[in-house]
Amino acid sequence: MLLPERGARWRAESENFIVASIAVPPEQPELELRIDEGGAVRTVSLLRWGNVGQQDFGYIPFGGDVEAERRFGDPLLPSRLTVGWCSGLRASRRSSRRSCSVPNPSVDARPVINVE
Repeated sequence: MLLPERGARWRAESENFIVASIAVPPEQPELELRIDEGGAVRTVSLLRWGNVGQQDFGYIPFGGDVEAERRFGDPLLPSRLTVGWCSGLRASRRSSRRSCSVPNPSVDARPVINVE
């Protein structure tokens, strides 16, 4: 979904802020990512359709933070994430947060999901 050959368009807004426009017909949501100086993703945010925290449906910020990384063979991947509605780059408060961590770097590792 995030590959250019699948319709994604990427642009850099600054040295640590990149945006991917994703083709999800009939819409084209934008995934915003904050990265560190090494290119590792630190936060993600996008507008999702829903009615969390409001009566009517509409686009609500959804996103999260990468809190830790771990090696899974050669790749270094996020291993602890916190995600939720009303989070990320567009919002100052969080609601409906979930944490997910991968305890051991193996193919068979099962994520641990906590509700805060």
